[in-house]
Amino acid sequence: MPRRFGTVALTGLVALAGLVATIGIWLRGPSPYPHSAIFSQGPVGYSAHVVGQEDPARYVELIENAGATSLRTDVSWASVEPTQGRFNWLGPDEVVSQAASHHLSVLMVVDTSPAWASGASTLHGDWRWLPPRNPAAYGAFAAAVAARYGAGGAFWREHPHLPWYPPAGIELWNEENITMFGAMNPPTQQHTLPWSRPPTPASNRRTPK
Repeated sequence: MPRRFGTVALTGLVALAGLVATIGIWLRGPSPYPHSAIFSQGPVGYSAHVVGQEDPARYVELIENAGATSLRTDVSWASVEPTQGRFNWLGPDEVVSQAASHHLSVLMVVDTSPAWASGASTLHGDWRWLPPRNPAAYGAFAAAVAARYGAGGAFWREHPHLPWYPPAGIELWNEENITMFGAMNPPTQQHTLPWSRPPTPASNRRTPK
């Protein structure tokens, strides 16, 4: 899908293209979502780009006011762990903070690869979308995302004032069947299958129940 800041596109969270593995992290018990007079048939989400907005709070408020129960956004591995073992969670933290403040859960799309993981040159225009050489490294990062934002995760301990809105799920990569997100022409099953298979067990071990 086109990546445009300032654009909010209505999506069904289950309408995902390509080979996608989703790790569900659902809240047990009564739903935390407010009643929506607009959408009353179940969860509804918007694909959103919160980071970089001039007024992130207002941006997410518009999503809430439209009747959404969640928003879908990228958690860029290339941005969070540009140096192996050193994490900068400021971007995802802002998204989850804004979402929880507006009674929304986040469908977290774990995508892109840091150069150290893919071996790519940062001079390459699409270097972030090259797949990692070792899928297990990607799996470890997906597990770190689940551990931070799942039940009892570090994010919630660091933000005790926020209401508890767990992730709607963790989606592994974004539309890897599309050339621009696979950084190859064309993407092949040989490349895409390893992304979805090895990360799942590592992530599941850290997925809150």
